[in-house]
Amino acid sequence: MMSQDQPALTAGLPSRRALLTGGIGLAGAVLLTACSSNPPAPGVSGQVVSSTSTPATVPVTTPSAIALADDKTQIATAQSLELLVEQFYANQTPRLTDQTMADMARRFRSAHTEAAAVYGAAKTGIKGADKPNESLMASLLVPAEESLNTDAAIVAFMHDLESMLAATYVNAVGIYTSAEWRQKAMTFGAASARRVTVLANGAAGTPPRGPLYPLSDLIPGDAFLGAAAAKAEGS
Repeated sequence: MMSQDQPALTAGLPSRRALLTGGIGLAGAVLLTACSSNPPAPGVSGQVVSSTSTPATVPVTTPSAIALADDKTQIATAQSLELLVEQFYANQTPRLTDQTMADMARRFRSAHTEAAAVYGAAKTGIKGADKPNESLMASLLVPAEESLNTDAAIVAFMHDLESMLAATYVNAVGIYTSAEWRQKAMTFGAASARRVTVLANGAAGTPPRGPLYPLSDLIPGDAFLGAAAAKAEGS
C-alpha cells in the first residue's frame, strides 16, 4: 500500500491515450512534410506561400523628338570635334622635333580619324558635321597658331584638345537616349582622358587627380551643331 506522504510516480505524466493520440498527430505532420512536393528550404519552417503576383517590369519609354534631336546634336558635334583635333595633329606633327613625341602624335591622329568615321557613319545630316568644328577653329585654333613654335607648346595644346574632348564626351553620356551611343561616348572619352594623363607636364605624364573627370574644359555652347546652332543663328 502506497503511503500518502510519498508522491505518486505517475503524477504529471501523460496517459497512454494521450501518448497514442499525440504520436499519431506527430506522425501525421512528418508524413505530410515528407510527401510535400515543395518542402521548405533549409532554415525555413512551414510551407512557402505561393504567389500569383506578376514580377515588376521597367516600362519602356519612347524618347521625345527633342531628345532625339539632342542625340543628333551630340553625334554631329563629336564628329566635327574629332575632325578638328585630327586636323591639328596633321598640321602640327611635322613641326615636332622630338621623334618620340612625333610618333605619339601620329598614333593619336589615327585614333581621331577612326573616331570621326564612327560618328560620321551615323549620317545625322546636320550642317557642319563633316568638317572641323568652325566655331572652335575660329576661336581656338587660329588664334593659337603663332604661339605653337616649340615642342612644349604643341604638346601642351594637344593636352588641352584631348581634355576638351574628354569633358565633352562625359557630358554627352548624360544626354544620349541610347545605350549604344552612351557606350561610344564613354569609350572615346576614356581614350582622350588617358591621352591627357600622358601629355601632361610636357608629355612626362601625371596620374589622374580623381575618379571623375572634370567638365571645366567642356566646349562652349556655340560650338554645338544642329538645333543649338540653328537657334543661335536665328537669335
